[in-house]
Amino acid sequence: MKHLLQLRHNLLKVHSRSGYIVLLPELPPTTETFNKINITAAHDKLPQFSHMTTEKCVTLMGQKIIEYETQLLAIEDKIPQEQEIIASEEKSKAKAGLKVFSKIFDSIEKLNTEFDNTWALLRHLYFTSKNTMPPNIFFGIHNRAKQARYTKFALKNVYESCKSLDATQLSEEQQRVLSKYMLESKLAGIELSVDQKDKLEECSHMLYHKQRLFQLKLDAALKAYNMPIHDLNILPDAPPQLIYDMRDVS
Repeated sequence: MKHLLQLRHNLLKVHSRSGYIVLLPELPPTTETFNKINITAAHDKLPQFSHMTTEKCVTLMGQKIIEYETQLLAIEDKIPQEQEIIASEEKSKAKAGLKVFSKIFDSIEKLNTEFDNTWALLRHLYFTSKNTMPPNIFFGIHNRAKQARYTKFALKNVYESCKSLDATQLSEEQQRVLSKYMLESKLAGIELSVDQKDKLEECSHMLYHKQRLFQLKLDAALKAYNMPIHDLNILPDAPPQLIYDMRDVS
């Protein structure tokens, strides 16, 4: 009886925990074999599509997204210090502005090129091989990549540096790049307060879901749409094969 009471006491006793173990998902190491699917690994060779699988493509794009966002934040952290160094080295304000412009946008463009190449590879697979890149997998990665792509317009230090540049000292092409970056940053809400930015994100999510719902309805309507043609004379220039494929086989 005493043993049963002691056992019951132990079962009802609340055990305190001093810590938790968090298991993180494992990512495969970046090996030479894994890099065969990376379009940026060798610019003089085409990607080896035979080695590609859905899992490898998802992992590769996930790594590229993390690297892209991390390196953009690293650029933002370095901008104030590099701007001070350039200002101390260059006595001419115009030359200093050109150097700051090149430092910012050359670094960002280099990241964009590598990121866009990998992203384009996934889009190519989606249009050519639905088995390797199914739509439900692709759109999840695609939307995440678009979100990462807009990270460059949310860099506060970069935006402030661009505002301080004298656009009259830049070439026409550079002015266009600067103007586009400033505009996209403003549209992303970089000058809004925290509350206003939260409201903007909420509206953006709502619009995205509305757009997605509209697209689903449109796709369903297009699949269900049909228009019987009783007189083939209204299609005098249609190829015979097209008319044959359009026939009602039901």
